Amino acid sequence: METPTKTARRSLAYRSLDAARIIDTAVAVRGRIQEKFPRAGLCKIASEVELVALESAERAASCAKPQWQIRVVAVALTLVGVAGVLMLVTHLRFNFSNEGVSQLLQDIYNILNDMILFGVGLVFLWSWEGRIKRGRALRALHELRSLAHIVDMHQFTKDPESLLKLKPEETVQPKGPVNQEELIRYLVFCTDLLGLFGKISALYAQELLDGIVLASVTEIEELSTSLSQKIWQKIAIIERREERGEAGKGRTALAG
Repeated sequence: METPTKTARRSLAYRSLDAARIIDTAVAVRGRIQEKFPRAGLCKIASEVELVALESAERAASCAKPQWQIRVVAVALTLVGVAGVLMLVTHLRFNFSNEGVSQLLQDIYNILNDMILFGVGLVFLWSWEGRIKRGRALRALHELRSLAHIVDMHQFTKDPESLLKLKPEETVQPKGPVNQEELIRYLVFCTDLLGLFGKISALYAQELLDGIVLASVTEIEELSTSLSQKIWQKIAIIERREERGEAGKGRTALAG
């Protein structure tokens, strides 16, 4: 019988994305595409997606780790700034009895301005690490967005009409699908790759609590979903055309 602790641990395993499982899925999809269409350009794209999944797992894990070099620099500059502010306050107190009221007010005004600038500098300094991580994540997400459009371009020219132009006596083996069944399989593989892009991008949203990164991840997921829906509409059209063709052959056989 499982203890409550073991049950809780097993439950937590399903509350976050596992990068290793995503990589395994990318490898499996690439293997299926390579087995069915080894000479097609989609096979090369699948290999690239597998590589991007590996790189994204490493990048997301790196973004989750603290950047100690940046933090040390931020702490050092903060201490220097605090020391400077304390020196200004000490100077104000020292000259309090030697200066007039107007000069004292002017010194207070200058110190307040310096403290405001110091506060702005602190905000910029302590958000430095987050901006660096955000930039790395956005560059990686841009690669995923580009790959999604490349997959869409590969399926864009695949249509049943082009298959009818293939001649049986052609000696050169075609790289892509040669019939409607293979075309449907090819298009399904495209949707599988598009689905992977959403999962890979979600690794960055899981490790970085950044609104801009989250918005970019959401954009990629919506793009992948939109492109997949377009492909499934094409698959539905092909299947309906195939059903009409089989029905026409059946009617011809009955008439004969």
